[in-house]
Amino acid sequence: VVPAEQHTFVRLLTRWHGVTVPRRGLDALLDTIEILQGSSLPASELEREILPARVLDYSPGDLDALMASGNVVWIGREPLGDRDGRIALYLADALPGLLAPAPPPELSERAQRIAGVLREMGASFFAPLHQAAGGGFPGDTHAALWELVWAGIVTNDTLHPLRNLRNAKDAERGHRELRDGPPGSPEFLRRFRARTGGSHAAEGRWSLVAQRCGALVTPTVWSANIAMQLLARNGIVMRETAIAENIPGGYPVLYPALKTMEENGSVRRGMFVAGLGAAQFAHTSAIDMLRSLRAEPDRPEALHLAAADPANPYGSLLPWPG
Repeated sequence: VVPAEQHTFVRLLTRWHGVTVPRRGLDALLDTIEILQGSSLPASELEREILPARVLDYSPGDLDALMASGNVVWIGREPLGDRDGRIALYLADALPGLLAPAPPPELSERAQRIAGVLREMGASFFAPLHQAAGGGFPGDTHAALWELVWAGIVTNDTLHPLRNLRNAKDAERGHRELRDGPPGSPEFLRRFRARTGGSHAAEGRWSLVAQRCGALVTPTVWSANIAMQLLARNGIVMRETAIAENIPGGYPVLYPALKTMEENGSVRRGMFVAGLGAAQFAHTSAIDMLRSLRAEPDRPEALHLAAADPANPYGSLLPWPG
C-alpha cells in the first residue's frame, strides 16, 4: 500500500466518525458512544458540538435515557478551570475492560467520608449523602463530590450536574443575595436550592465508579481491549495515536496486542500514512477507505470540519488548515 498523505488521513478520521454523513436515532447515538468511549472529551463541547456533529437532531433526552437505563456511564478525567472538565463516556458492558488501573489518589477528609458512605449505602441522592457525610455547609459536600468526580471515583446517573456546572458560580453568587420568599415563589425555590447545595449537585444519584464496573481486568487484557478500541475509533493505530490519546505507558503498551492481532489476521501492518510512526496497524476497511479518499480531490471543507471537531485528539500532530 502506497502511504497516503497526512491530510488524507485527516479526511479518513472525519468520515470514520460519521461526521460527514451523520445518522439519526438512539442506534446512531449508541454507535457514536461506542466509537468515542474512553476518549477524554470537554464536557462543555459534548452536547454542543461533538454529539450533534455525529447524530442528526441530537436530543439530550436520548442520552439521559441511555444513562437512566444503565447502558451508558460517564467518568470524570480532569477539571478545566472551575466550570468545565474532561469526561469519558462508556458503554456499561465495556467499562470494566476499558478502565485503566490507576493508583488511589490523595483525597480530602470529606471526600474520603463521602466515598465511604457511597460504599456502604450505594447510589445516593445529594441530600441524604450530605447528611451522612457530616452535614454542615452544602457547598463543602458539593466541592468534595467534584473532587471525587475528577479523580474518576464517583459518577452520576444523569448529565445534569455537568450541564449546570458552568453556571454554578453565578448561581451561588445569586443565592447569597436572595432572601426567603413565600413557599413556591421563585425566590423561595432558589433559596431552597442554595440550602441543599444547588440544583447542579442535587440532581441525579451519585455512585462509585467501582460499583458500576465491578472487577477490573488484568493489565494484559486491558492493553488488548484498548488496542481494539483505538482501532475502532481511528481505523489506523500508530505511535502518534498513543500520544494523542494519552495512553498510560504509551505505544509500547499497545504494540504487543497489535502484533498479536496482526498475526491472527484481524489487522494489517504497514506504512499507511506518510511521515508518521513506522509501525502502523489498520483495519482492512480503513485501508480501503484511505485508498478511496486518496483518489478523490481534496475538499477544504472536510479538513476544516476535522480541525474544528473537539473530539479529535491529534491536535498539532497532524497538519490542520489555517
